[in-house]
Amino acid sequence: MELRLVIPPIGADRAGWSLELVLPPCRECPAMLSLDVGGRVQTLNMRGMQERRRVTVELSTAPYSIVEFSGKPDPSFVLSVDRECRGLPAVGAAAFTASGRSEPRGFPRTQELRASEAFALLWREPAKPDFPDELVIDRFPGRQGWNLALATFPDELSPRCADWLHSFTGLPIAPPVPAITAVWPFFTRNASVNVVESVRTSVLLLAAKMMPLEQSDQGPTMQVQSGSSKYSVLGKERSPAFFALKTDGAQTVKVSDANNPGIEEFVSFTLNPVRSQWLPSVELAFTTPMGVHHVVPLHQRRCTDMVAEARTHGRGPDYLSMPPGATGVLRIDGPIGRFVTALSSGSDSSPHSRHMRLPPPDVLTKITSALADPACHVEIEFGGFGRLRVAGTWTCSSVGLRSKELTPALRSRLLSFMFQLQIASPTTVCSDDNSLVGVFAAVRPEASLIPHYRSLVKEILACGFEIKRLGEGASS
Repeated sequence: MELRLVIPPIGADRAGWSLELVLPPCRECPAMLSLDVGGRVQTLNMRGMQERRRVTVELSTAPYSIVEFSGKPDPSFVLSVDRECRGLPAVGAAAFTASGRSEPRGFPRTQELRASEAFALLWREPAKPDFPDELVIDRFPGRQGWNLALATFPDELSPRCADWLHSFTGLPIAPPVPAITAVWPFFTRNASVNVVESVRTSVLLLAAKMMPLEQSDQGPTMQVQSGSSKYSVLGKERSPAFFALKTDGAQTVKVSDANNPGIEEFVSFTLNPVRSQWLPSVELAFTTPMGVHHVVPLHQRRCTDMVAEARTHGRGPDYLSMPPGATGVLRIDGPIGRFVTALSSGSDSSPHSRHMRLPPPDVLTKITSALADPACHVEIEFGGFGRLRVAGTWTCSSVGLRSKELTPALRSRLLSFMFQLQIASPTTVCSDDNSLVGVFAAVRPEASLIPHYRSLVKEILACGFEIKRLGEGASS
């Protein structure tokens, strides 16, 4: 189940916003479903749930939940659906984002905030929050003591603003990510993580946002490739930088940052780009001792239960599949040591869907064997596609290293502070948190920045890091 905020389009009644609960589809079955929608119970006929079902819910701090099933419900739906969806916070705001939404209606609830994006904030207390001046706030009429505002974030958040947002929403502040987006024609869709399908056109307008740049750069250098032809052009603005691409009848083009080839977007042209009807996700496939095959999305609570059950039988998942272009991180702590590697889609298609991809064979073997070993601590992280954490029985001092990580909010503040000191591109210099802390410890801040520097030092030490050489004024 997913909670979504529905905001009326421009020109409509701005007071007409509402909350909806979206239920996944199920096979037609002679059953009824009772749903607690915030203080009242609504009954749904499961014969009409072959597509995702949307139900308007009340503004409530209590969880929205499935109360009971009656009749003969679809067994796969009963096993896979989450029975609860958390309600709104009693204090502070719930945040909803339009970025990467899979449906034309409604804004999904977000798990992190990010600079240079817009978020809808819904809250009850405090009644009149003191928003930082650097946020652009567009308020909507309130209802039943609840307040709604659309907040647009700048490209860079000050540490004070980031701290305020974290305390108001309870969400981490993630650094802005580089993005290449199609601005025109409007008839486009995201076919995959880094693939855009566009209606056939003679000119394509693209925007490059938050590309890694040096202080002296005027704008990003973008590169486009189609077949054997390759061209580069320098942007006139830093972010966003706009580019017009003459397609000349090309079927597919690759657009990338010339200095950072990993930042890329593939654009294909067609006469009729149809909106994708499936929601891509990272999935684990299991086979039970009885021979029943299950494919479970990584973000569902049931995935952890399936891994735990398989471990009791000495088994792991059959495989992990992901959308083309998806990236993640695999961390394993066990008797053979600590293993950390990046996850990315390989060239082999998934057995259950030709649209999904398997990771490279050696990585897939590590995933399945580690998840089958009760001794291993395993973490699979795919950002917005979900995270799986499985605890093991192995106890060793090396496992304690897992906690030696900066929180996303602290990492964002640290990078912002280093940009203030004009330390060029710390994200490209520091490959991990240890390197980042090492560079930070060596800086010598100006006198006016020493209080902020000392505050960061205390938080870094609280995360388990040791700072052996402090900048001027930090030691005491």
